[in-house]
Amino acid sequence: MSQVTASQVAPSPSSKNVYSRGPQPSPKLSPGYPQQPMVNQQPQRLQQHLNEQAQPVATPPNDDQYLKQQLIDTTLTKYAYVMQNTCKPMIDRINDSQKLLHHLSVVYQECVIERDELHAAARELHTAHHQLAIQNAKLTSWLECNERRDFSLEDCIEFDHPLANQLLRCVTEDMAIEDTVKEYTRLVALKLVPVQNFVRDSRMLLCQQFMSRALAVKIQNLISQDG
Repeated sequence: MSQVTASQVAPSPSSKNVYSRGPQPSPKLSPGYPQQPMVNQQPQRLQQHLNEQAQPVATPPNDDQYLKQQLIDTTLTKYAYVMQNTCKPMIDRINDSQKLLHHLSVVYQECVIERDELHAAARELHTAHHQLAIQNAKLTSWLECNERRDFSLEDCIEFDHPLANQLLRCVTEDMAIEDTVKEYTRLVALKLVPVQNFVRDSRMLLCQQFMSRALAVKIQNLISQDG
């Protein structure tokens, strides 16, 4: 057998690069080849599969459910229409009732005011009635005291001056003649009295009235001089 020398056993430079444990340079690719990183594609595929499982699957429409929904919608529409037509007259009646209630409240306030006024008038009438009752009692007592006494109207009037009674007679006669002439004139206008009689009687009455007025003026002058 031939012996192996140390030079033969020692590794060559090329074999050293192959069996060495140190970092080795990455292989160089050709310029036209796309350089893509070496990434593990398994997690991306798993995530894509999970996303596909999570998406909802479109189910075909059910005819029974669709008909039920259509029936419900139609019923609700009809019910809303019926309720609207039914409630509108009720709302109108409620509005009319509110207007009537407002009018009645106004009338009630007016009645309250009139009631207060009537109460005030009743109190005034009660006071007047009380005063009349007092005066009636006084007159009744006076009549009871003077019932058997004979007196004339002239005795009821007392004058401060002795000529005042004569002055009263003159004034009374003057006013009576004036009223007579007025009534006479009305009768002539109605053609109930002849004109000749009116002229004759009115001339006589006016002369008497003139004398009464003259005497009254003279008496007034005398009374004023004495006063």
